Amino acid sequence: MDTEARTPNFSESILKLRLNRKGFSVDHYRVPEATALDGHGNDGDLGAGAPVLPFDNLLIGGGKQGVLYQIPNPAGAWPAPQSVPSFQAFFNTRPSGAAIPFPHFPNCAPTIQPEYAPQMVGPNLHGSPVVWQPEGENFALIYGMPEKDYIRAFKAMRDTLKVESCPAMTTENVAGGTIRSPDGMPGGFLSISASGGRNGILWASVPVEGGDATNTSGDVCGRLIAMNALTLEKLWEDGNCDPTTPMAHVPFAKFVPPTIAQGQVFRVAYKNAVHVYGLKRR
Repeated sequence: MDTEARTPNFSESILKLRLNRKGFSVDHYRVPEATALDGHGNDGDLGAGAPVLPFDNLLIGGGKQGVLYQIPNPAGAWPAPQSVPSFQAFFNTRPSGAAIPFPHFPNCAPTIQPEYAPQMVGPNLHGSPVVWQPEGENFALIYGMPEKDYIRAFKAMRDTLKVESCPAMTTENVAGGTIRSPDGMPGGFLSISASGGRNGILWASVPVEGGDATNTSGDVCGRLIAMNALTLEKLWEDGNCDPTTPMAHVPFAKFVPPTIAQGQVFRVAYKNAVHVYGLKRR
């Protein structure tokens, strides 16, 4: 028997693994755009962004194409291809080239852009979206910061188990100034700190310039930005990249979101350094 014919193709898929007495059982959802993402030279990995669970009965996943896929009741039987709600959540907003303007909301129902299948064109998500549920609300907010785009926050509704395709907020025009990822790799990496559903702060670690996915020389400076999680208003930023002040120059480390613990923020930097931020002690 042809091995390929009886072996599932898990590329460009969201997987669910269950441990049982015989090993692992696997459920998988292979996205309809898989062939295009796997096209010659495209490198349009779905797996560049890890899936998240805003609620126990809703899973959200997306990758380099900037699309969000929604799988309801992930603990049960998984859906067949073509049956999962999905939409173009993030966009290539470069002023030239492959930029596709975002539909002006509130009238937005963004369809998936096939032009974004190649990684060099798509608004690549290289990190997992982050989730926060404000106190007293029936929704959770899902935040993402791909390359070539602004931070966008979407509402995942608890009662319908659907994500609204029109963003609740973006950083395109907010108090404190525009916040946008550079046009090159790898985009920004996000974390949330909060007191349960109150006092939410969205933290972003992002390079000041793109085009260097590896930053092997350590000469790409990074920004650490704190925003109000309910409004995306910028609250504070450590972004001094003046080369004449080497102590303030923090080389950007890719794929590493900030870590918040016991009132302090830990920011990993390139070249074996960790920067720690907190309130000044009297």
